[in-house]
Amino acid sequence: MLQFQLRTYIFNNYKKLIISMVLIVLLSFYSLINVPYLYLPEGARINFGDYLIGELNMIQLIMFIAYPSIFSFLVLNIIRGDFEDNYIQLIFPRTTSRFIYLLNKFIIIIFVALCFTMTVVLSKLVISFVLKIPFENKCYNYIFHTMKYHNVYEVYFCNILLFFTGLVFIGMIALFLSLYIKNIGFSIGIIIFGGFVHNAMFIFGGKIIYLLPFTQYILILHKECGSVLDKFSLQFSYAYMLISIVIIFFMVLRILNKKEIGEFSIWWILFFFSLSIALLRRKT
Repeated sequence: MLQFQLRTYIFNNYKKLIISMVLIVLLSFYSLINVPYLYLPEGARINFGDYLIGELNMIQLIMFIAYPSIFSFLVLNIIRGDFEDNYIQLIFPRTTSRFIYLLNKFIIIIFVALCFTMTVVLSKLVISFVLKIPFENKCYNYIFHTMKYHNVYEVYFCNILLFFTGLVFIGMIALFLSLYIKNIGFSIGIIIFGGFVHNAMFIFGGKIIYLLPFTQYILILHKECGSVLDKFSLQFSYAYMLISIVIIFFMVLRILNKKEIGEFSIWWILFFFSLSIALLRRKT
């Protein structure tokens, strides 16, 4: 059944996948132009490390708005599409439970997040190879110098893993929105609006920004990188995202069990955020 759902997803969304790949490549060229101004001293030549880590920490446009919006675009209809295209009549009778059905969808989100992450990294590799951007030169981004790792590859792994986990988290948020809000376009609009809210909080909101969801997958904002957010650790972010993923999973399961697609109560949203913050404060 998982293979059937994965094939159905790819067949129904191949155009979206191609568009997303093109957008990622375009953002890679945007980063190539702007990373030197943000992280390199004047006259220094960009290398692969600064290029990759620089983009994954371009906070305001790419990490707060572009990547959450593009990834949500890929997964928003992952369940609602089954209902709208009547695939659900084929799937539910062949699935042992709706828990298994939702678990399969969660695995597909993980698969899409993995492909998305690989595309982001591979686009930098290909562009670096074509434009002869060096791989071994000195890295100037202060993430490489503030984090207590032995080599640049450990920094790569740390940042890519955080990014991948954040995409899965964003995918679950998008999945929940798609079931609560009937209009997919409006759901994407909420994600984009959320990105602008993050931007505003980043500029004017001070330290409270560490409680916002899209902040969690940006490495440079964590205290391990010398951030002024002294309470914002990687441990906090992983706890925040993993707890939220579990909560959203069971909230979505409740919707499926009650067949309340598009009729979910706003009080459950408030409950979700209140419970998440309470659990995180208890951990810290």
